[in-house]
Parts: sequence; C-alpha cells; structure tokens
Amino acid sequence: MKKLLLVLVAAAALTACTKEYNSYTEMNRIIIDCKAYANDWIAGPDKNSYPEFYYCDFQIPEIDNFLYNNGTVVAYYEYTDADRQVQKALPCVIPKWDKNDPSITWTEVIDFEYERGWIRFKVTNDDFNYGEPPINPGYKLFRVVIIW
Repeated sequence: MKKLLLVLVAAAALTACTKEYNSYTEMNRIIIDCKAYANDWIAGPDKNSYPEFYYCDFQIPEIDNFLYNNGTVVAYYEYTDADRQVQKALPCVIPKWDKNDPSITWTEVIDFEYERGWIRFKVTNDDFNYGEPPINPGYKLFRVVIIW
C-alpha cells in the first residue's frame, strides 16, 4: 500500500510541473549612436555656481508617444579600455585617477533620462573638490537602444 501511495504521489508531482511558452514574437529595436563632444556639454550649476554636473541633450524623434508608453530605452557608454572596445550599461560608475598623480582619484557617474523626442546624458564627477569646477567630460560615445 505504501509503495502504491508513493508511486501515485510521485506521478502527481511529475505531472503538476508544466512550462508554458508564449509564441515567439520578433523583437523590434532601433539602435542610435550619440556622439557628445567637449563643446556639447552644458554645466548644471549648483548653489555656488560651480558645475555640479554636465549634461548633453540629443533630439531623438523615434521616442514617440507609442515607444514612450509601450517600449523601453536602454543606453550604453562605449569606450576603449586596454585596446578593446567595451560598452557599459547606464547608469554606470567609473573610477578615475590623475595620470600624473595616481594618488588623486575620483569617480565619474554617467546616467541618462529620456522623454518624448529627447534623451539627456549626465556626467557627474564625485571628487568632493568644491573649490574648483569639475572637468568637462570631453568626447563620449553613447549607444541608445529602443526596444518594443
């Protein structure tokens, strides 16, 4: 009797676990490269009139009402690291140091936000050096992926 009960419980357990798969739908996506040069960055001042962060806006008409409400926007920072091209998903935190004095370190935080028709990239240097304005981010390449 115990063996029969064990077989019935095992059979019920095996048939209770099922996986359901939705039918495959092809993913739609748009990939856009945004290049920000040193003169494109705008300083966002803090209360002392020092730039607290830098930002750069790009017009992206592909982010329309439909995509804003039903899709998603993902952004990456693309750069060269040790002679290889890499992409970091945003937001990201990048440790930095002065090439002439490695004891001088800070953190660069890169983030983005978007609205219908626009995307804004922001760079904040978290060096806690309030006596001087942060360094302009210079040239940066961003990759924007819109998925729906």
